[in-house]
Amino acid sequence: MQGLRFGLRPVADHDIPFILRVRRGNPFIGKGTDSAEAQRQWLAAYYDRPDDFYFVVQDSATGEPHGLVGIYRVDADARSAEWGRWVLRAGSPAAVESALLVYRCAFEKLTLETVYCRTLLHNLQVISFHDSCGLERGPAMKIVVNGTTCDAIEHRLERNGWPGVERRLSAIASRWATRPYAQ
Repeated sequence: MQGLRFGLRPVADHDIPFILRVRRGNPFIGKGTDSAEAQRQWLAAYYDRPDDFYFVVQDSATGEPHGLVGIYRVDADARSAEWGRWVLRAGSPAAVESALLVYRCAFEKLTLETVYCRTLLHNLQVISFHDSCGLERGPAMKIVVNGTTCDAIEHRLERNGWPGVERRLSAIASRWATRPYAQ
């Protein structure tokens, strides 16, 4: 998937150092693996899952990776999936466009009817982002992260709501596409 400034490409083994670096220390996502070999094993299992799509968010001009995002738990019968594993480098301007590209992939490429995401309740910035996109917010729920039960919020986007969300995100992404990235 290509956007104005950023694109999504499938994760590959050569991304392992970046995956470990960008995920390390983020309090809002699962711990994941902590070594290159464990990550390689996780990716080997991932490559065999037909209902799981894991992407690197990268600058289209330079190929520089800015983050990671996934669409997974695809339910072919319900035509629904969860999106998450969303983590970006500090200061990256890729948030809006990466979300836009995930939704385009979900609704246009995978032809899903519903996409949902679950955010830890204390991750106020991401909850606010999903609210501002116009996603439907569900009640608080419990999810398990790293073996611990945590409070979370689920946001949903149905296909019939996608055109409005696409307009909103596209307008913002076009403004952000020219912003510099301070490393």
